Amino acid sequence: MRIPGFGAAEWVDESHLFGLILDDGRLLPRIVDIRNGEWSPPLADLSGLFSTVTKDGPVWVANSFFQPPFLQALKNGVVVNLIPPRSVAQNIRVENHHYQSFDGRRVQGWLLRNSDPEAPLVMYLHGGPTATQGDWRYPEIPPLAIAGFHVFAPNFRGSDGFGMEFRDLNIGDLGGGDLQDVRYGAHYAMDIVKTDRRPALFGGSYGGYLTLQGLLTQPNEWAGGVAIAPTTDWKEDYNLSDSHYRKFCVHFFGGTPAEKSDLYDDRSPITHLRGLTKPLLILHGENDTITALEAVKKFAAEAEKLRLPVQLAITRDEGHGSLHNMNAIRDITLTLEHLRTIFRTQVEAVVS
Repeated sequence: MRIPGFGAAEWVDESHLFGLILDDGRLLPRIVDIRNGEWSPPLADLSGLFSTVTKDGPVWVANSFFQPPFLQALKNGVVVNLIPPRSVAQNIRVENHHYQSFDGRRVQGWLLRNSDPEAPLVMYLHGGPTATQGDWRYPEIPPLAIAGFHVFAPNFRGSDGFGMEFRDLNIGDLGGGDLQDVRYGAHYAMDIVKTDRRPALFGGSYGGYLTLQGLLTQPNEWAGGVAIAPTTDWKEDYNLSDSHYRKFCVHFFGGTPAEKSDLYDDRSPITHLRGLTKPLLILHGENDTITALEAVKKFAAEAEKLRLPVQLAITRDEGHGSLHNMNAIRDITLTLEHLRTIFRTQVEAVVS
């Protein structure tokens, strides 16, 4: 039976399944009739995070970038709101875009367009890398648009939900084609929002890694950036991590550091540290067991020796990203302050 996207489904009755199906960056509620294999059109235009099927029918948590989660249900063939929706930031437009990358492949991305046409552009890079940035509530992205930035979030190659071939394009090529997708996406977004100011990079985990690799290997493309819990040295992370993370590295690099030494070195930001010319803020949890703090501190120390513009803020009692509310608020506050400084300096440089 044809499946129109990635997702899961459960029985509604003996001949129908209900599921949240990921298609083009949205997890949309749909029903399939297994007698003929026909899927319904999306029941609603908001992404669903979680769902279940009750005796009265399907119920799901609906949300979007600027729509806090609320409950919807399907009753007698009609979608009803079990909790009144409450949207925020209605002056921010959310747009679904597609652009052509360096090799002709089609890449999807979300543009959060600020109402100020002069707003600077920030490229938001998701983690994973086998993940997706969809139109759903995510704490790191809406504050950027609300605070006065345009935001473009591309689903670069390696992202899930766009087919197996696209998902696997980054195997053996981390920080290669996917980073070029980001660069092409930035040029596309700059044209859409009509700005000639270089954008900033912002991301966490794998998105933090791409932020570093972009700033270090494409210094003329970016105004600066913020990286949360990034990989700075693939070899060192491999040696400091558990067997699960080592398996991750072997999968994406096609071998161990001993077997693929040159590739591990080439795709490690610390190898290209001298290429950094723009301000970089790194936010990292002191108890991170995925991207070890030891490697990040070494990166920051080397940058300090070379008098490069790197700031490292370590968050106590956190791991791979901040889970405590006050720490998450601190992270986004530091991020916004750093981004504002980047673009203020950019304007001052142009004026002078």
